[in-house]
Amino acid sequence: MKIKALASIILLVLVSITLRAQLPDSVSQKIDKLFVEWNAPNHPGGSIAVMKYDKVVYSKAFGLASLEYLVPNSTSTIFNIASVSKQFTAMGIVLLEEQGKLSVDDDIRKHIPELPDFGEEITIRHLLHHTSGLRSLHALLELAGWRGDDTRTNADLNRFMLKQKDLNFKPGDEYLYCNTGYMLMVNIIENITDQQFTSWMKANIFDPLGMPNTYVEDKYNRVVANNATSYYGRTEFMRAVEYWGYTGSGNIHSNTDDLLKWLSNFSTPQKGWESAFAKLQTLDPFNDGTPNSYAYGVDIDTHLGKKRISHGGAIGGFRSFAAVYPEEKLSIVVLTNFSDGNPQGNANKIAKMLIEEPPVEK
Repeated sequence: MKIKALASIILLVLVSITLRAQLPDSVSQKIDKLFVEWNAPNHPGGSIAVMKYDKVVYSKAFGLASLEYLVPNSTSTIFNIASVSKQFTAMGIVLLEEQGKLSVDDDIRKHIPELPDFGEEITIRHLLHHTSGLRSLHALLELAGWRGDDTRTNADLNRFMLKQKDLNFKPGDEYLYCNTGYMLMVNIIENITDQQFTSWMKANIFDPLGMPNTYVEDKYNRVVANNATSYYGRTEFMRAVEYWGYTGSGNIHSNTDDLLKWLSNFSTPQKGWESAFAKLQTLDPFNDGTPNSYAYGVDIDTHLGKKRISHGGAIGGFRSFAAVYPEEKLSIVVLTNFSDGNPQGNANKIAKMLIEEPPVEK
C-alpha cells in the first residue's frame, strides 16, 4: 500500500509539472500578437522559443529567412546570435580553468606574450568582466580610417594590439563593454589547446551539450544551409552583410532549439557541468568595492522581481536575446533577421506574461 501511495504522489507531481509546462491557447495567442508585423508579406522575421520546467512550451517562426527567394523562417532556422556568443567563449575559459590549464587570475601576457606591457596587470578575469581598460576594436579601426563596411577579423585586432601603448583606465576600475577582450580570449584558448577555436568549441562545448546546429563562423561569406539572411529597414529592406568577421566576441550561429538546451543548464545543469555553469555567474566588484553586474559573458540582474541571466546581440541585421530566469525555470530566446525586431523588448513582454500573470490551466 505504501508503495502504491508513493507512486500516486509521484504521478500527481509529474502531472502537475506537465500542466504547468503547457501554455493555454490564450497565452500563446498573446505571444503570437507580438510578432504579427513579422508575418507581413515580403517581411523578415525570426524564431521564438520558450522553455518552462525543462519543457518547450512555445516554439514558432515568423516572416521570411530570405526575401530574395521567399523562403520562410522555421523553428530550425539558424541565425547569427552576435554577442550572445560571448558566454560560450567564457565557458571555454572556464573549462580550461577546471582542467588546470589556466587561472582567470593569470596575467593575459602569460598566454599572449606578444601583447604590449601597458604598465598594469590585465587578467583574464578583467577580460571576462569587461573591466580590462583595453580599447575597443571598432574604435581603433574608426580612428584609423576604416569604413563601416570594411571586413574586420581577429587577425586585424592582433596587428593593431601590437601598436597600442595605453589603456582607457586602470584594470578593474570601470566597466566598458569591449569586444577586444573576448577576441583575445580566442588567442588564449588556441595557444593553450593548440587547436583552432572553431573546432575546439564544437568538440568541447557544442557537441557535449547536444547543440548540433551551433557553430563558430570565422568566414562571414561562407555558405551554410538553413541560415537566415539579415535585413535593414522597416518598409523597404536592404540586405545586411556581417562585415565583422571576428570570433570570440560574436559570430556564433545557432537556432532556438540549441539555445534553449544551453540556457536550461543555468536552471538544471547536465551532469558534470554543474560547476562550470555556476562559474559563468561569477560576479566580482570593481576595485573600489562597488558591484559589477556583468559576470562571465552574461548580464545578471533582477527583472520582474526575479533573478535573470541574459545577453543580447546585434550584427548586420541580426538581433538576438536569450534570457533565463533560473528560479522560475523559465528560458526565452528571440532570434531575428530583422534589424528593428526588438528581441529584448519582446522577450521582456513574454516574461511578464509568464511571471507576473502566470497562466492557469483549467
